[in-house]
Amino acid sequence: MSEILENQEAILRTCSYHRRIYYFPLLQTNPRKAPDTLFKCSLTTSSSLAPQTTNDTASIYKLPPEVISDIVLLLDVKSFHNFRDTSHQLRCIANGIPQYRHVAQHGFEGIKALARTGLSPHVTYDNLYRVLNTEKCTMCGEFGSLLFLPTCTRCCYNCLREESELAVVENHHVYHLGILLDHIMDGDIPSRTDCRILTMQNWANPMMMRKDTAGILATDIPRRIRLLAHIEGNRRVDLHKGWLHYRSAACIAYPTPNWWKMKVERGVSCKGCEKAFVSGRFGAMSQGFALSDIPRNCVERDMSFSVAGFQRHFESCEHARRYWRLASMDQKTPMTRKQ
Repeated sequence: MSEILENQEAILRTCSYHRRIYYFPLLQTNPRKAPDTLFKCSLTTSSSLAPQTTNDTASIYKLPPEVISDIVLLLDVKSFHNFRDTSHQLRCIANGIPQYRHVAQHGFEGIKALARTGLSPHVTYDNLYRVLNTEKCTMCGEFGSLLFLPTCTRCCYNCLREESELAVVENHHVYHLGILLDHIMDGDIPSRTDCRILTMQNWANPMMMRKDTAGILATDIPRRIRLLAHIEGNRRVDLHKGWLHYRSAACIAYPTPNWWKMKVERGVSCKGCEKAFVSGRFGAMSQGFALSDIPRNCVERDMSFSVAGFQRHFESCEHARRYWRLASMDQKTPMTRKQ
């Protein structure tokens, strides 16, 4: 224990790493593009909110700033930017909202990702603010380094792979199930207009979005279509399992500000667990990811930790401790040879 306390920084530097590549790519955003350039203000929205004349003061300006802030935070991200761009005064009001400033400074990746996927009408800045200041996975309570965009939920990679609430399926398969249900129910098919549909990125060129492929949040799909998928027994249209490539495309790596250390936590993974998986279980990666998902023995390798969480993990992880001993021996060997 004393060795761990004395070498905390060295252990973290040697035995952990920031994992950026998973089995399927997460959604990527262009770091050079400012979030403001992704939203175009609607002319109808602009004309309805802006004062009609220079002498006329819109009613909203008469409200206290706190009330305006509470109202604006109820707007979805797209509507927020439409509101913000209607006039200089409203831009100043919006820029002064602490939650917006906080998200724009520390979590701008989320704003850009929502714009790219077309999900900005379904998420508010209050949602982004809350999830930015939460480091735990909503599903299991462990450290969550990912943001699931359709529901603005912080999650870990293992829950992204397993939980039915985070399932995303291809629109094409749901469409064909809907046609089949339409024949069975004699035209009495539920509406899918309320489904959260996201544009998917082009995996060959992550900076481009595909126009011919879309994903749908499985929990938004009408219950009768989900039941039909279960009855059909086709794993390719199972709405709760699999489809890790679509689940991954609906996620981004999302930071967490650590106010105690004045740093941003992005999550670290264990090099010891990574090496143990690659050396001992590499054959498992030949299995079909989209159908049967990643094997269970990938759970330890896929975990992500905060800095404090990794220190606790190191104490109980034999792979990490072995990696540290080997690294320490490698550092001492050159000195021995010189002597």
